[in-house]
Amino acid sequence: MNKTKYLYFSFQSGQNFEPNSNELASFQRKYKKDFKTRELYEGEELSYEYRIRGWKHPRYSHIISMILAFEVEDKLRIKYITGKEIDILMEFNNILRKSQDYEIVSFDNQIILPFLGIRMARNAMFNANHIGIRYKNCRPWDVKAIDFQQYYDGAGNYKSSLKDIAEDLGLGFDDIVEIEDEFTFYNVGDLETLKKSAIQKVEVISKAHRLLLDLPKLETVLIEERVEAVVEEKPKNILLELYNDNSISKESAEVIKEKIGKKKLTKKDKENLFTILKGVLIKNDFINGQQDTKAVIARKEGEVIDFINSL
Repeated sequence: MNKTKYLYFSFQSGQNFEPNSNELASFQRKYKKDFKTRELYEGEELSYEYRIRGWKHPRYSHIISMILAFEVEDKLRIKYITGKEIDILMEFNNILRKSQDYEIVSFDNQIILPFLGIRMARNAMFNANHIGIRYKNCRPWDVKAIDFQQYYDGAGNYKSSLKDIAEDLGLGFDDIVEIEDEFTFYNVGDLETLKKSAIQKVEVISKAHRLLLDLPKLETVLIEERVEAVVEEKPKNILLELYNDNSISKESAEVIKEKIGKKKLTKKDKENLFTILKGVLIKNDFINGQQDTKAVIARKEGEVIDFINSL
């Protein structure tokens, strides 16, 4: 039985309808009217070309929603996140920080990951909080995220769309809006259609992936969240928290488990972990009168042993 947990994600983007002079100049350099003569688009013609082509590129678009699906307590929890782009990305980054034991699954990583990376960089987020979305300085085979499009097509020479895959596997896809049409619905303010599309996209990715892995079907639970003023969640100093709590709390235990991840601890690993946790929990400061009694030491050692045996 596959015990790996998966986090599926996708996002939707919208064009910057009122580009500043720098964005227009950048677009003008990238999309020339004639590459041989180096002739540039100008005036109304430039504005028109920007409107019909700018949505394709992350430097002229922005992320308007993030959609995630992940297994929690035998349910597939789908989270639809909207708000300002910087808040959406910060919320996504915070979720990734807490999801180190999940494998990332997306669709068409060659487009999705660089688009996401550029938008994060433009919002002063330069370090991915999960190895699964890191693509910089990587060759395609070094990327850790599972590209479900590539997974499905395999060594074949066909390029399947998400709708193609849904049709092959008998999954519903009527609500999915093609990526090239998303900006049209965004332009007219039809956010409800975009929401339905986002939810069904991540549902198809997750259901299709789980179907091919012969994993059980999960009940879907939808959570909608509009985020505002999201702040970065800093990693906890787990050793300091253990010292202050004077015991291994449920929260601290989860953090340690996340840091260990999927690694199977060897006998030596367990011995080292016992030494570290014992050293943090047991008080031996006789100068300031903070010394644990033999009974307390025995209780704490037992607590550490029980925790390590639970890993």
